[in-house]
Amino acid sequence: MSSTPRRRVTSGIARGRIRPRPQAATTPASVPATSHSTAQTITTLVTALTAIGALIFTGLSLNATRDQVAAAHRQNEVAQQGQYTDRYTKAVEQLDQAGPEHLQTRLGGIYALQRLAVDSPRDHPTITNVLVTFITSTIQRAAGPAGPGSGCPPSTAPDIQVALTAFFERNRSHDAGTTPDRGIPLEAACLAHVKAVSAHLTDANLIAANLNEADLRQADLRQANLGTARLASANLSNADLRDAFLYGAFLYGAKLNYADLRGVDLHGADLRGADLREADLRWANLSHADLRGARLGGIQHEGTNIDKAITDSTTTGKWW
Repeated sequence: MSSTPRRRVTSGIARGRIRPRPQAATTPASVPATSHSTAQTITTLVTALTAIGALIFTGLSLNATRDQVAAAHRQNEVAQQGQYTDRYTKAVEQLDQAGPEHLQTRLGGIYALQRLAVDSPRDHPTITNVLVTFITSTIQRAAGPAGPGSGCPPSTAPDIQVALTAFFERNRSHDAGTTPDRGIPLEAACLAHVKAVSAHLTDANLIAANLNEADLRQADLRQANLGTARLASANLSNADLRDAFLYGAFLYGAKLNYADLRGVDLHGADLRGADLREADLRWANLSHADLRGARLGGIQHEGTNIDKAITDSTTTGKWW
């Protein structure tokens, strides 16, 4: 066998063994990328919708809670006002119990009203008026012009004292624009030994009242009417009596030191033994006043009318 055919056979065998490798099937690259993007979009939308739903639910829940709180607050307010009404009614009933045997009951009613005025400011004006009515209707009055043997007891009744204290110590900012102290009717009232420190009694009607030994330190008595009132040994230190009317008042031994008496009318007043040291008496009227034994050191007396004022050797610090 010749060499040529053998080479052909060998070449054929070689060619038969070398076959082209099949190419792997390919997928377009855009297909998985598009699917992934769509999945992300759906997930984002679902998350956003869930968040919006949660916000809506939270808002609705908050509104419902707020409505419930408001309703509960209204119910509590109604219940509280009902309690205030019950307390007020009971206190007024206690005040209506007359007689010495019911003194403690009346005192309890006054204290209850005083506390209620603090707890319920909107009821404050009504309570103040009730106290004024109780004072003016219960207080004892002198049978005639104030003077020795006028019929007043030696001291102020305890329930009147407590009612006056509650009245004087009230929170005046809750008076709702009213001025209940102005013109409070206390004429001929029996108020001996009454405690009214820093009391507001502007324009008060105290004509012929018995205020012997009363404690009126720093009281506001501007323009008050104290004509013929009895103020023996009363303490009026640092009191404001500007333009007050004390015509013929009995001020024997009264303390008026450092008092503001500018423009006060003391015509014919009995000031024997009174302490007027450092008082401001500018433009006051002391004509015909009895100043025997009065202490007048350091007073201010510009324009003071002392025409026919009565003095003697015991008057100290006189300015004329």
